[in-house]
Amino acid sequence: MTPFYLTYGRRVILPNDEEVKGITMIKRIEHIIEELPIKRYEAKKNIGKAQEQQKKYHDKIGKRKQNFQIGDKVLYFDVAKYKTHTGKLEEK
Repeated sequence: MTPFYLTYGRRVILPNDEEVKGITMIKRIEHIIEELPIKRYEAKKNIGKAQEQQKKYHDKIGKRKQNFQIGDKVLYFDVAKYKTHTGKLEEK
């Protein structure tokens, strides 16, 4: 199932396709009306399934809660001293 099919309700018709010439316009419209909602529902289910898998993967490798104890050595980062903005895009 291609994005073109989900958008327009039909597959791409190329100039060298010959099997489409025998179908009337009314039959094509009826076919689109019957099949397009079904295909869109299938695509929606597939997108939902893919999003669940991506969320599961992201949550698995996401940030882990740090448990610091008093006396532990940690890296201190002072954002004010770290200059990333060069001022190149500032107004003159």
